[in-house]
Amino acid sequence: MAFESTLPTEDPLLSLSREMIYLRRDFSRQSQQIEQLATLLRKFVTDDVAPVQAVPRLPQPFIGRQQIDPAMVRRVIRRRQDRHKHFPANLFADPAWDMLLDLAAAKAERKRVSITSLCLASGVPMTTALRWLSVLADKKLIERKEDPADGRRVFVELTDDAFAAMARYFQSLDGDDAPSE
Repeated sequence: MAFESTLPTEDPLLSLSREMIYLRRDFSRQSQQIEQLATLLRKFVTDDVAPVQAVPRLPQPFIGRQQIDPAMVRRVIRRRQDRHKHFPANLFADPAWDMLLDLAAAKAERKRVSITSLCLASGVPMTTALRWLSVLADKKLIERKEDPADGRRVFVELTDDAFAAMARYFQSLDGDDAPSE
């Protein structure tokens, strides 16, 4: 007679959903690293004699006196992603806010974000993420910029007005350095 466990088993769909979220996070992180390496390699190949330089960074984002602490934004993002530990993963979907958070942190860190990376960070299917990118662009919250080193790649960044709005949002939080939103 086979041994039958009396322990409750986790719903296979919930387990698969959790695994997909972990994989998406890891893939997003690895994708950004690969893009940075590819940029350095392209620069090395095209500049026969010139030394390889660091990936260009955006200027330090100060809008008036407003600035954003990227570590705080990253904590918010992590907490948003951790909600699946307590609730079904498909219960929450706010791709526009997830994109704005990711772009705010990236701009504060003076990093560039590709469309592919941003779509992955949104946590929704690529087609849905692309539709939200169009909405954000129509509202003048983001702008697309072609990669001068690779015409196939497009970067996305917050407009100055959107960055200022995000800075005001984070400054308005009363002492809570990591909101759950």
